[in-house]
Amino acid sequence: MVGKKIAVKYSHADISDNESIQDYTAYRYKTLSHIIEYGADHTMKVQPTEDHYSMYPFLKKPYAFKVCRIEPENNIHTVLSIQHYFKIPLIMIGNWNNSEYGRHLKENLWQTSQHYTSRSHMIKAN
Repeated sequence: MVGKKIAVKYSHADISDNESIQDYTAYRYKTLSHIIEYGADHTMKVQPTEDHYSMYPFLKKPYAFKVCRIEPENNIHTVLSIQHYFKIPLIMIGNWNNSEYGRHLKENLWQTSQHYTSRSHMIKAN
């Protein structure tokens, strides 16, 4: 905690990725951070081809999609622990192999019939 306080106090800029973190740092450290939100406004719609459908059959039906860092703070363990309640397949892309947390989740909570892997990303389809 001392490290965070020093970092906030002496940094040239205090940046938060959402208003809740901004509120926390304002309350805890008496600073006003700049918000730079995560975003993806650079995407475009692409019509899948037959090759895409062949490689990723889940594209033919509705599915849930999540891209995130595989970190405890993102509650991936909670999402995976309730995946059996989903009425549609869950497709999750993230850095599964970057931490013990990610590897543990992939090995122990990721119950599925199909996996598609690409580098350190994992996609699940029911």
